[in-house]
Parts: sequence; C-alpha cells; structure tokens
Amino acid sequence: MASSGIARPFDDFGRGVISLSAVGYFVLVAAVALYATMVLIGRRHWTGGKDGNTMAWHYIARVLALIVITAGAVTLFRNWDYRKDLTEGKVSSLAGATKTLIQELDTDRPIVIDAFISADIPEIYARTRYELINLLKEFRSEAAKRNRTIEINLYDNIELFSEEAALASERFGIEPVTRMVREKGSFQQKELILGAAFRSGLEKVTVPIFEYGIPVEYELVRSINTVAEGTRKRIGIVSTDARLMGGVVMQGMSPSQAPKHPLVEELAKQYDVEEVDLGAPVTAGMFDAMIAVQPSTLPPDQFSRLVDAIKVGVPVAIFEDPMPVFDQSITPTGMPKQSPGSMFGGGGPVPKGNIHELWDALEIESPGTPGMQGLFSSDLVWQQFNPYPNLERNINELWIFIDENAPEVEEGEALSENSVITSKLRQVLCLYAASVRAKDNSTLKHTKLMSTGGRSGLLAFNKVQQIMQGATTVAREIDSVSPGLAVAMTIEGAAAATAEKAGDDDADKDDDADKEAEKAESPAAAQGIKAVYVADTDIMSPVFLQIRADPKQAADMRFQFQNVTFILNAIDWLTGETDFIEVRKHEPIFASLRMIDSVKEIASSNVSKRSKEFQDEYDETVREAQEKMDTELKSLREELEKLQKESANGRVPPDKLQAKVQAFQTLQEREQTRLEVKIAKSERDREQKIGDIQREADQKVTWIQNQVKAAAVVLPCIPPLIIGVIVFASRRLRERENISKSRLK
Repeated sequence: MASSGIARPFDDFGRGVISLSAVGYFVLVAAVALYATMVLIGRRHWTGGKDGNTMAWHYIARVLALIVITAGAVTLFRNWDYRKDLTEGKVSSLAGATKTLIQELDTDRPIVIDAFISADIPEIYARTRYELINLLKEFRSEAAKRNRTIEINLYDNIELFSEEAALASERFGIEPVTRMVREKGSFQQKELILGAAFRSGLEKVTVPIFEYGIPVEYELVRSINTVAEGTRKRIGIVSTDARLMGGVVMQGMSPSQAPKHPLVEELAKQYDVEEVDLGAPVTAGMFDAMIAVQPSTLPPDQFSRLVDAIKVGVPVAIFEDPMPVFDQSITPTGMPKQSPGSMFGGGGPVPKGNIHELWDALEIESPGTPGMQGLFSSDLVWQQFNPYPNLERNINELWIFIDENAPEVEEGEALSENSVITSKLRQVLCLYAASVRAKDNSTLKHTKLMSTGGRSGLLAFNKVQQIMQGATTVAREIDSVSPGLAVAMTIEGAAAATAEKAGDDDADKDDDADKEAEKAESPAAAQGIKAVYVADTDIMSPVFLQIRADPKQAADMRFQFQNVTFILNAIDWLTGETDFIEVRKHEPIFASLRMIDSVKEIASSNVSKRSKEFQDEYDETVREAQEKMDTELKSLREELEKLQKESANGRVPPDKLQAKVQAFQTLQEREQTRLEVKIAKSERDREQKIGDIQREADQKVTWIQNQVKAAAVVLPCIPPLIIGVIVFASRRLRERENISKSRLK
C-alpha cells in the first residue's frame, strides 16, 4: 500500500531523478481525477432521467476501470522503468558494474536489506545517511526494472533505545557506535546507528557502520554480491614477520600478542581469508590469490615454495620494503634476521630467503648494493614534492607522494592510466620505498603502476640510515636525479623458469614432447605468472585505513591518500573481481553551498598560517626561558665546578661541597619547574588561539546555515502569495466593472 501512494513517485523527483514510472503515475492519476471531476460536473444532466441509476453505476464502473488501468500501467512502468538522473553531480546514478551485478542476480534468491539509521546523526555523517537512503532506493528500482528482487526494509529516524534499535542489535549485531565529531566549534562524543544487514537464503552479511569516508555504493555492492554468490573466493596471507593475521610477537624476552591487521578484516568482508604456512608446496587453484608482505623474512625453503607458487600461476601480491618505518619489527630486505630472544638469551642471525630468486622469477631488478651474508640492500627513493605544507616540519623527501600534480609528471604517468588498478586514482603515499624495473630482454609483461616525478632519485641504504640517526640530511646527500622511478608494477606472462627446467632435462625427444603437451594442458601454463610487486610495506599501514574511514580527523590537512583503494584494487585484479574496481572509482559529486565552502577554506588557511606563527612564538618563548634558566644556573655551576676541583685536593670540606651541590640541585629543579610551567602556558595559549579561529569560522558557518534554512522556508511561500493577491485583486476588479457607483457605496 505504501508503494502505491504519492510518496514514492514524488520521492524520485525530490532526489533529482525523472523516471517513467513517476511521470506515468502523475499523468494517469491526473487523468483519472479529471475524468471523475468531469463526471461529477455533468451528473446533473442525467441524474434526473429514467436511466439515472444505470448511468451512475456505468460511470462508477468506468472510473474503477481507469483506476485499475492506472495501477497496471504504473506497475508495468516500474518493471520497465527508464530513469534519468538530472542532478549536477549524478548523486542518484549507479555505476555500470553495479547495474551488471543486479542484472546477474539469481531470480530464485531474493536479497533482503535491513537498514537502521538513528534520528540524531552527526553533521559529518549527514551526506553518508543521504547517500545510503538514496542508493537503497535506486537499488530497489533497478532490481524491479531487471525483474530481480531486492527488498528494502528501511528503519529511519529511530531512537537509540527503541524497539527498532533492539531489533538491530539482537538480530543483526548492529550496535550504536560512538564517534568523536567536531560540531559548533567543539569536539563532542556522539552515538549513532548507521548500519545494514544483507540476507539471501542462509547467507548473511552485516555492515555495523557506514563510515563517511568509505563509498556507500561500494559497501552495498560488495555485501550484496557476497550474500548472492553464496561462495567466496579464497585469499591466502603468507605467514611472514609482518604477521597480518596477528599472533605472538617476542619483545625482547617477553612475548606479546599482535592484533590482526585491519586490512585483513577489510578483505574478510569480500573473501575467505586464510593464513598460509609455506611448510608445504602451494599448487595452482588452492587460492585465488595470495598476499606476501616482506617475503624476504621467510626461511629459504619457504621462500623457494613461494617462488614456485608464483611460477605455477598462483596470483600473488608482494610487498617488499628496504626499510619498514611504521612496523619496525619487520626485518628490512638487506638486513640479517635475528633469532627471537628466549629465557636462555637471544640467538644470532637466522637464514633468510634470497630476494634475487624472486626477482629472477619476476624478471625485475632493484638498484642497490650487495651486503654481507649474500643479502642485498635496495637504494631508497626520494622525491621533492609535498602537497601538504602543514607537514613540512615532520617529513622529508623520503615520503613519496605519488601524485599527478608532482613536478614534471605527464598526465596518467604517476598513477598509470594503463592499468585498471591505478586508473583514476589521485594520490598514494609511500614511505622509504625502493624502486623496481624490468630486466633487459624480459619475456614477461611489466606495467608500471606508480612512478615518481621529475625531481626524484635514489639514496644508498647506508646513507638513509645516517639520515635516520640525524647525522646528515636528505638534501645534503642528494647527488643525482633519476626521474620516473617505479615503486610498484604488475607482472604477467608465462614463467620462463618452467621452460628452462624442461630444456635442461636429458630425456629423449618423445619424452620432451609429452612433457610440453602435459604442461600446455595444465592450468598453470594457461594462466602463467600474475603478480603485483610493491617496493614498500608502509603503504598498508593501519593509519591509512583510519584516514580512509575518517578523512577529516585532521581537518587542516585534508588528506587525499588512496592507499587502501590501491591495495584493494590490486587484490581484486589478481582474483579477477574487476567489477569492484569500477564501483570504487564511481564517486558522485555532492554540491554544497559555496558561501560555506569559502568560509571553511578561509578558516583553514588562517589556521594553517596562524598555527605557524603561534608555533614560532612558542619556540621563541621556550628558547628564551631555556636561555634564562641556563644564565641563572651558569654562575652557580661554575662555582660548583671550582669547589669540586678544590675538594679533590682536600682544601674544601665535604660538608661545604655537599651543601653547594644541594643548593645547585634545588635551584635547578625550581628553574626546571618554572620552565615547564611556562611551556605548558605557551601550549595552552597556542591551542586557545587556534581554537578561537576555528570557533569563529564555525559560528559564521552556523549563521549562514540558519540564514539558508530560513530562506528555504520563507521564499517558496512568497510566489504563490503574490499570485493569490494578483488573482484576488483581478477578480474583485472584474466584479466591480458593471456595477454602478451608487451601488458600490
């Protein structure tokens, strides 16, 4: 009954969508209403006749028949609907891959979506709420058009302790979540419900919270596809020192529990994720793809099995880092791996895999320097480009921003347009990464994914170590430029090692022919090598998943990192799930009030500018206080040193020296306390001044919003009132035209 009312077709217009079903609904309803009105107006001509009652029933039957025809036509239009999104940013449009997914749904497996949205939603989640509701309605309409069933149960504007909230918790595990948000100039903790459950048969997937930084359409498509398919593809996480699956980590002599990497939880929403112990060989077909993070830390036998798996056609994403920064428990490529400590003492170096064995299989190489014990240290990439001036104090040129806006970069080069993985991405951040390139005369296909700009080059590993220790700087060590360095690439093609191994066999020609035929029929030969190589592990740091979910946590930075999207695209490319890549790229553009955007932009600029000024004032205050303390302590320190020298000769009594030492310590503690108090006061003043700027901006934004809301309420009423006054005045004038003046008195 709800779908037959005026709300659903009018809702399409309200969301900027012109649909055939909505237009047909209003046209047909208007036609029925006009016909019924015509009948009522003309009934005086036939109600008094002998056939009056018969004519009445005749017209009633006609009206009822028109109502039935209208209902049937509207239903037909909804099943064969044509919809046009007329919004400027196409916010009510679905990606092509989304429409394909809906079309391919099994007609015998209806999808049921239960969405729960609380009444009080923080402002930062308002767009996500709108997008969720909007897309759910578009999914339902698209499914009806394709003769598929997607049932939407929308529980909107619910209270946190209502029966609907209890249903969400008990049946689907959707609980209220607490988020720290900034509203009206202050940070507040707010609870909200913004989740959905997806069901089809016995399959169920729950999205506990739609984070505002993650595309809603992608979350919906991924969840629908998971419950619709019934079976998931398998991802194997190779067990290395990176410990993506969590586990026990030795911290010196004491063990500690490492949590599961959030990227694994993200992958588990789409795939069956398992840990792979390379104690036994991995054959083609065991996994749809594998992920190996810092494989050089594997023992030699396990490392060889990983290389063998790549050669037989298992798709693998490889992340190998010459100098991990975020997780320093991971052994760098060129450093020896130490045995974990124990109650009997730590051991020495343990054997590691030969990284050249992997590079030879992939026919790639990395510039660097051979080290001890057969190890190899790759040179690290530097680049002079920083799109975030506010980070200037905290980073150096070894933070590599892969960005189309980097100096001397051609369009489509930094993030390659030649690969579906990086096409249409905007920015990826790598830290202390190496570079890779295809070997000369390579038989495999290598496609660069991420490349540096023109102002980039390489630094030796030992020089970077000195930079990390503060002994030198990047600028001082730069001696040459190497533009266009690749830090990630895809590798595809038949494994050359397999053919070489077959050529080394001394069997007769008939046996060789049999082996070639057998190899050609095998799945490995048909698939060949398929790998993604990234010369950095910091690219998948948990901090990037946090930024992706909450990109406005550093409002003055406005980070645009798409590290997580890059990794997910790479995994989907390896598994053949490329439709999800297209959905991630589909980003509707939501229009906003330019006045508010301008105010926020000015406020952000002022905060950045004034923050630097306040920081300089703070540094100057601290420096002056430190100098003052040193000056006051200088004379007493010199006197104490003189007494200590005289005491060594026995000319100063020990009690006098002890008294002087205590006096010096007391004065030093007092001055240190004064310094700490002054530093704390300077920090408070700095934060207060920055807060005042942000508060003023928020108050101005709130004032503009209130003005716009008031105008939105008042202005629409003015045109009909004006028309009403004009019509009333016109009719009154016409009524008085033929009336004598004496009668008007």
